[in-house]
Amino acid sequence: MSAQRSSLCSVPIEVLDNIAFELVSDTPHGPPSALLPLLLTCKDLHRALSPPGCVDLYARIFKAKFDHLPVARRAFKPRSSQYLDQLVDYCKLLQIIRSGDIYYLDIDNVLFMALMMMTENDGKNRAQLEWAGLDGFVHRFARERLYENRELYNGWPGESPQNACALWLMWMMTTEGT
Repeated sequence: MSAQRSSLCSVPIEVLDNIAFELVSDTPHGPPSALLPLLLTCKDLHRALSPPGCVDLYARIFKAKFDHLPVARRAFKPRSSQYLDQLVDYCKLLQIIRSGDIYYLDIDNVLFMALMMMTENDGKNRAQLEWAGLDGFVHRFARERLYENRELYNGWPGESPQNACALWLMWMMTTEGT
């Protein structure tokens, strides 16, 4: 018994790229999870639309979902593969924040990456972090973890990269309404 190919496999890759991009564009916030059903259609489509053969698609997705112009303002021209890497990193970050795990093993990196996203924000990065629930995440971090080891600092929060990032993020996420 041979595996049946999807009729989508006969569609040119450029058209498939556009279909995949449009699927992702319908949900501007969060990871590009709308691609999953398309990738699971058949092995041929999965191979055609997965990295490393399709890095330009993922660079387009990154640019649609996250702020990319701050990097260009620093006279740095990332390659498509670098946008792909950044898309993967940012999507993992959003999932960790959305999980609410303030005890995540590499919390320093999570808070630092979120801070970098906010410093490179032209609107999209903040929207993504708001979608993930960053505000509640850093407030919970401040309530439950800011004063860890306070006995070493005469009852004050410790001077640590994670505390500094968390407090900066709280300040950056503060609005007039809050």
